[in-house]
Amino acid sequence: MVIGSDTVMNRNVETGRHLNAVKVSIISGVYNAEKYLERCIESMLKQTYKDLEIILVVNASIDGSKDIVKKFEKKEPERIKAFYFEEKLGAGGSRQYGMEHASGDFVCFVDCDDELEPEYVSQLINVALTDKEKIADIVVCNFKKVDINGKVIYKRIYKNKEQLRVQSVAPWGKMFNTYFLKKNRLDLRNVPFGEDILFSTELYLTEPDIRLCDWLGYIWRDNPQSTSHTELKGFPVHTVESAIEYFDYMKERYPNKTKYLSYFRYKYFVWYLLQSGRNVRKADMKNEYKKAFSYLYRANNKWNRFDREMVVYLKGERPIVTGVLLAIRILEKLHLSGTFFAIYSQSFLGKFWPSL
Repeated sequence: MVIGSDTVMNRNVETGRHLNAVKVSIISGVYNAEKYLERCIESMLKQTYKDLEIILVVNASIDGSKDIVKKFEKKEPERIKAFYFEEKLGAGGSRQYGMEHASGDFVCFVDCDDELEPEYVSQLINVALTDKEKIADIVVCNFKKVDINGKVIYKRIYKNKEQLRVQSVAPWGKMFNTYFLKKNRLDLRNVPFGEDILFSTELYLTEPDIRLCDWLGYIWRDNPQSTSHTELKGFPVHTVESAIEYFDYMKERYPNKTKYLSYFRYKYFVWYLLQSGRNVRKADMKNEYKKAFSYLYRANNKWNRFDREMVVYLKGERPIVTGVLLAIRILEKLHLSGTFFAIYSQSFLGKFWPSL
């Protein structure tokens, strides 16, 4: 069964299935996550919504993650589908492989060191099916970020759809209509850095029917040993080139969405330089900065100008992100942004740059 743009009533007539039989696939890529993996999988198994499958894509783990997954797979063979790879697929590659093997009408992505509240799937499904005339393309819920001991660092509460369109850039914390993803050919790519921002940029360019589930259902763990904290420092090879290829693809595919695309191009490269450029050599920072900002001008030579639409996007950001993006635009107008990034690469400022 696929859930498309037909009315719920017509869909049920065609399929003969009741709304309660809507199936959900939960997908998680597993990579060196033995410390929190059991809690993550248990949170999926404890979902109050029962018509679901759990897809675990284990790739290149050198710790005990593979053994943990095999244990759960043996215990719950009817609910868990596991796939094992010796090579590293990356976050985007693991999610995409899971998507290609999912049988659910909706899919959710969960990072392997995070957790779900027991009502997570039920709450999102309820919102997805609220409108009896049209099923949602995407449902987004609020989340809380916790430390390794489970202490809440902060809670992200979205006020409206406009805010979540610029703030909600991770695939997790969302439920996707599988038909919508396939119809729009929305694939998750294995980009060295920020594949989530790139995927969400294209996702929102399609102008989906987004609904907000005003509920704290996703628990994002700030794991100091996660890939984002370890392997994504120091400018992963070919990041700028891979991102440029993806942005150029989006520019060609969505020619009428230039303002939105221009904004996210800028946000992506600033995020990349600030996130991966902490404690790197000045020469490396200058090289990455030059490649990224040269591309911004090639893609749109007016990218650093302020206009009404850009201000709308900035207002939807968190204050610290708005402040940084505005400040760097001003520095660029003064021809000082390159100097700022060079200083930043060797300064204490990096520890203040926030996570998503």
